[in-house]
Amino acid sequence: MQSSKGIRATIPLRNLRSAAPHKETQSNMFLVLLLLVAEFSNGEKHPLFEKDHAMDTVFPPVIWKHPELPAGHLRSLGYQRHADGPVKVASRLPSPVEFYAEYVLRLKPLVLRDAIDKSSPMMDRWTDEYLKRHFGQHKVTVTHKKEIIKGQVEVMTLERFLDRYKFQDLYMASLIPAEMEAGFTVPHVAQCGPVSRHITEAEMWMSSGGTGSLLHYHSEHQLHCMADGRKDFILIEHKYKDNLKCVEQPPGSGNGASTIDVDMVNMFDSPDVEKTPWRYTTLLPGDCLFIPAGHLHQVRSYGRSLSYTFLFRPVEDKNLGDCRALSKAVRGLDQFDLVWTIKDGYSQLKNEKLDADSLRSVLLSWVGKDGGLTFPVFQRNYEKAVAKAAGDSRSIGAKRAFQQLLQSEKKQVLTKDALMKLPAKTLDKLALFLNSIHKTVRDEL
Repeated sequence: MQSSKGIRATIPLRNLRSAAPHKETQSNMFLVLLLLVAEFSNGEKHPLFEKDHAMDTVFPPVIWKHPELPAGHLRSLGYQRHADGPVKVASRLPSPVEFYAEYVLRLKPLVLRDAIDKSSPMMDRWTDEYLKRHFGQHKVTVTHKKEIIKGQVEVMTLERFLDRYKFQDLYMASLIPAEMEAGFTVPHVAQCGPVSRHITEAEMWMSSGGTGSLLHYHSEHQLHCMADGRKDFILIEHKYKDNLKCVEQPPGSGNGASTIDVDMVNMFDSPDVEKTPWRYTTLLPGDCLFIPAGHLHQVRSYGRSLSYTFLFRPVEDKNLGDCRALSKAVRGLDQFDLVWTIKDGYSQLKNEKLDADSLRSVLLSWVGKDGGLTFPVFQRNYEKAVAKAAGDSRSIGAKRAFQQLLQSEKKQVLTKDALMKLPAKTLDKLALFLNSIHKTVRDEL
């Protein structure tokens, strides 16, 4: 009689599925299964394969219409109608004066090719290993979903993110730590005039493989610049926002997003998408895109994508006098006064020594497009500024702080004129509290 070992050896490979597995084989299969489960369930371990880094996607998409269905039904945004053309590309880099007068003031999007100097640190040497070695200890904000606005946000060190993002569904969308600002080059068109004086915040974006955003808009202008990878943009004028089921949050802020699923547009629920004109562009390393305030945009990223944006306020300021003597030197974000930064994983006001005048300037950056500061907008920004002091018994709540600024319980909106006339004593009191937050947290650490 043949041994069981001999019998197993004679079973053809194609019949292995029907053969009863040996106990040793069952045990090995069980161990492999356990290892696979551990790999995928443990947040600190990697799946077996990196995400797809391909960057050869066709964009704008080739549209094919089904004879019995609306164009682009249950397909991603862009398949519902042909684009009206590309976003204008500058034939040469404009001067700061030309950029501000012809594009910023006129709310015209513009693509700037090779706007970032190749010697910029983020272009020249910011590999993952370099970032881990020099900035890995800094905490950044990361989302666990492809949706970069609604996704669940987590705070982690940059090193931890870099160890995981090529394998897991992570996307970094974070304010830039002050220690990294020098590495992000500000394009020459934005180094003087109102743009340079009214930058509110800068964010860095990093992902691996395909990721995408909601269709959304901001109350501020922005420049989006690429250091690595590829990004495709869909841009739509603000006047079409009602076609796209946009919701402004908080009300009066000038910031909002469409509730339409941009990855699978239901054309029976959203037929007006087909009536909405749109333009497109693709950014590669060194390119920047100017997106005017209110312009709707949807972004898709490919490959190892590293980029940054900085937001600047639409203002009445037209003083461009400092542009006359502007040099061609490469300048980083660290040379500009930003309103917001991130430290220890918390968003905070960058100025830790506020006085009446500097706090007034911060509050002006929160004023809406209608010229007033409402409580919902104040509350969102104020709670962001005092997040470090959450739970502190000495903390001044948003409602109380807003009433102190209004100087009346009957008023609902702090107008720009009223803000400019606020006495220094009122502002100094709030500034003193905001400054104390940083000292208290450092003492506790």
